[in-house]
Amino acid sequence: MGTNVQFLLFFEMEAYTFVEMNTCMRKFWTVLLSCLMVGCQVTTSEDSFPNLDHIQSLPELKAAEAEVAAILEADPDLDAGLGYGRLAARALAISRLMDAERLYQKAIRIAPDSPFRFDNLNQLASLYRVQLQFDQTAALICCVNQQKADSSSDQESCCPEGFSGPDSLHQILRNRIVADSTGEFSRQAGREYIAFCQSYALLFPDQPKSASYLNEAAKLASSIRMPKVSVALYQWIYSAFPDSEIAPKARFLEGFTLENELKDLEGAKVAYEGYLADYPNDVFAKDAQILLQNLGVDPEELIRRFEQQQ
Repeated sequence: MGTNVQFLLFFEMEAYTFVEMNTCMRKFWTVLLSCLMVGCQVTTSEDSFPNLDHIQSLPELKAAEAEVAAILEADPDLDAGLGYGRLAARALAISRLMDAERLYQKAIRIAPDSPFRFDNLNQLASLYRVQLQFDQTAALICCVNQQKADSSSDQESCCPEGFSGPDSLHQILRNRIVADSTGEFSRQAGREYIAFCQSYALLFPDQPKSASYLNEAAKLASSIRMPKVSVALYQWIYSAFPDSEIAPKARFLEGFTLENELKDLEGAKVAYEGYLADYPNDVFAKDAQILLQNLGVDPEELIRRFEQQQ
């Protein structure tokens, strides 16, 4: 009798387990079929970045940029091309054109392998062509971008007929900065020349000319009173082209521009110290030490101190 009871209890437990497992399997197949029919909700890279629809002002844009930077630092596997590309699109939507330009460049530069690179380059070209009227620079991006894109793409070409090529275009734009006939400076041509140099460096990051073009753009930006752009270009040079002969001078001029043009003494201090740490034997090392020791001193007072030491 005891044996029969044990057998019945065992049979009931096994039957219950079988029913429970069968129920789990039915749930599994129900979920799977639902996914196949209507699509599963999965976490994507885009879900990891903040919603940007509320942004209407520059402070809000800068706060969102800082948030995106923190998210990417916490999870380097996320796509920076997506994060900064979305920020650039929002900047464009609220008519912050230079911020949109800067953010598209950032998205392209720091995420060269992003699947969004092609789209970000196209959006940057559109910004140049439509909003800023930098037609030649837009053509450069379109032509080079499409050459590197999938040849099977059926997208209509944006590359104009008779495109002269990057190096010829560089000379053409350079010559437009000052008109030969009148000798007048064109700020619009100067701005496009800077945009061209930046775009060239984005499209050809392994070309030695890229560092040289960025250096020319930085000097021009300084001369037309765009010191923040100049500083960003110097930073681009020594960070992306550390082995270039231009890199040490760019590191030094970053500090000089921060101190004298932007009056950012703390930033200048960091730049000078970084320059001396990276290039202690460079030709400007002694100058950097003197400038660092006298940071914030009025130029006339600095001259007076110098004369007293003679």
